[in-house]
Amino acid sequence: MAPPDAGDTERNSSDALWVRLMQTFRAYLLNDKGKIVWGDWIEAESEEEAIAIAHTLCTEGAPMVELWQGARPVAEIPCGDTAPA
Repeated sequence: MAPPDAGDTERNSSDALWVRLMQTFRAYLLNDKGKIVWGDWIEAESEEEAIAIAHTLCTEGAPMVELWQGARPVAEIPCGDTAPA
């Protein structure tokens, strides 16, 4: 039997616990010329959660954060916008 909101889960047969699988993302804060200022690793259960976390990395004067998962671009997050829902 799966847990109530199974999502991406995996059963650990040794102790019969459900373990939530986390995904790894990389967020890059860009300057006004589109160059990377710095980056940070994000662990999240979903792309939506990673986008919300990446939005919190915005700093004053930074126009955008790019979010990647491996070589795949996930989102471009404008820093002037309000946080995603």
